[in-house]
Amino acid sequence: MNFWQLQQLQWQVIGLTPLVALLVRCLGWRRCQRFLLARPQRSRCLAVAPLSAVMPKLEPTRWYRGPLRPRCLTRSLTLQAILARHGVLAEMRVGVARKGSQLFAHAWLEREGTVLNESQLHTGGFTVMAGLDVDGAGS
Repeated sequence: MNFWQLQQLQWQVIGLTPLVALLVRCLGWRRCQRFLLARPQRSRCLAVAPLSAVMPKLEPTRWYRGPLRPRCLTRSLTLQAILARHGVLAEMRVGVARKGSQLFAHAWLEREGTVLNESQLHTGGFTVMAGLDVDGAGS
């Protein structure tokens, strides 16, 4: 992947993230995910690129700050849609963790058992919700 392809992907992330945040609020995350993943594959430039080198540069929270500041679900949906359009299938994971009397939830992407958009240390404290059809493959 050359410099200009990476720049183009970064601008896609920057532009799409606030729109996905708005879609999640209006449609809910499942309908938003189905809508985003229904788009045809456009290119395969990421399918051959080493994702470990590309993913840190595509993390949208590095650049976007605003009224619709993206949370983990929005960031993961945005990256999942962009990766899918470039031929890389990533699985959405939603996990929960209890700290004291509080319950926390977190979303991230995995591919072949490797966490893509978060640190393995950060997601390790969460238990993945089993039976949750987050990729829309079921109903």
